[in-house]
Amino acid sequence: QVWLKLSTARAGTHQVRMEGFLESRCDEEGFHGTWRDFLTTPENDHGNHVEVKPKKKKPEKAFVGGRYGVALEEAVKAEMRGQNGAAGEVIDLLAQKTNSHPLGLEHIIKAAERTEEKTKKQINKGKEHKLPVWEDSDSSSSD
Repeated sequence: QVWLKLSTARAGTHQVRMEGFLESRCDEEGFHGTWRDFLTTPENDHGNHVEVKPKKKKPEKAFVGGRYGVALEEAVKAEMRGQNGAAGEVIDLLAQKTNSHPLGLEHIIKAAERTEEKTKKQINKGKEHKLPVWEDSDSSSSD
């Protein structure tokens, strides 16, 4: 959570708490709760399940799919609306939850960062229908 100090001539100084992305409301796939809840549900192995989707022609350049991919997509959109650090929150949680993943933490974090960058690029180009989280791949790897 982030605290901001607001000052106005009439009202003096006030502190306003702004919730982080992971604590904001998520209604994805009929889920009702926070984004943190969405990622750490028992259905997602309490946040330990991650889907890494290799690119068809360059399998070494993987993207993150599944719930983390969806959350990254929405976090990028939140950042574009001015909520700084939203994607970083998702990636930090991913790193915490998957630090002993068989694919290796570095590979997963690079895939998450690649997903974030490509998502930003595609949205800026007006190609929301071609986001990496929705791209088909030859296979997926998960724990």
